[in-house]
Amino acid sequence: MKGCKKTAVPFYVIVAVITVFLCISGASQVVAAGGSDLAGGKLLHMKLVDKTITDADLDRIKELGFSVLNSEWGMNDVPPTQMLALLDRLQQRGLMFIVNLSDGAAWGYQPGGNHTADQPPAWQAARVKGYIERIRHHPAVYAYDISNEAGENLPNGLHMRITLKQMRKAAADVRFVDKKHPVLVRMRYWDEADGDFSDKSPFGPDVADIVMLNLYSNYSVKGVKTLVPDMVRDSGQKLVDKILAVDGTVRIWISLAAFRDTPHFLKPTVADIKRDTRSAAAIKGVESIGFFGWGSPENRAGWYLPREGPELLEFLR
Repeated sequence: MKGCKKTAVPFYVIVAVITVFLCISGASQVVAAGGSDLAGGKLLHMKLVDKTITDADLDRIKELGFSVLNSEWGMNDVPPTQMLALLDRLQQRGLMFIVNLSDGAAWGYQPGGNHTADQPPAWQAARVKGYIERIRHHPAVYAYDISNEAGENLPNGLHMRITLKQMRKAAADVRFVDKKHPVLVRMRYWDEADGDFSDKSPFGPDVADIVMLNLYSNYSVKGVKTLVPDMVRDSGQKLVDKILAVDGTVRIWISLAAFRDTPHFLKPTVADIKRDTRSAAAIKGVESIGFFGWGSPENRAGWYLPREGPELLEFLR
């Protein structure tokens, strides 16, 4: 401007401005790579990946913007050498993995139904620690999942759950071997009738670093219509607040339904997933939003998202 005195800008100020700009740009790229506009830019995770997942599927999952994967299989299904090979393939694509230690192998149930009706879950400390020791150094390891809905899906899970004391022991054992990676537990939707933290949904301080809430609004009692279609909108924030009131240090992840398992879980529509994703993104304190799940192309009678829900997959894109 005419009449104004020009002032030289110190070199260190220019360097500082450029540095801040590059940091902001880099952070934006991370969010863009692992989040979506609908999900509010949050980290995205995909569940139910198969142990023999193909490179093509991994490439597709990465292209969709997901960053962290997890599964339902465990130590009996994938020995350490095979797990390391899978982790190598994930690392090549910039993906990370939550190691599942919530299955029967980690809690004392052997494959083939060789257990009694009164056999409670029993944490396999020595075996789990040995498994973690073999894989913990791999850069694609993200976390360890020690409990899925307090063991509700274990062989005797309908009447015998993993206790809070057992969860604390499991978490302590994992951290003893690997202090670097977080411990995760999965919890399901619960209402007033279930109680806040009953024996069916135990939780306490220091049990986990990450709590993943499974909020599957496609649940159905009789396989005709969903029971609580607006559970994410109506209860999500309440459940998160209750968890944080017990342990305010945990990170909160939300898992939504993108699967069918009749008669109790109906196939969601695009509108259902859109509704749930927006509701989850509006919950304060949520770090990551994900979906259950991808499935396996080898199971012709079961769920495989690209085959059974191509319109859902297109929406997630």
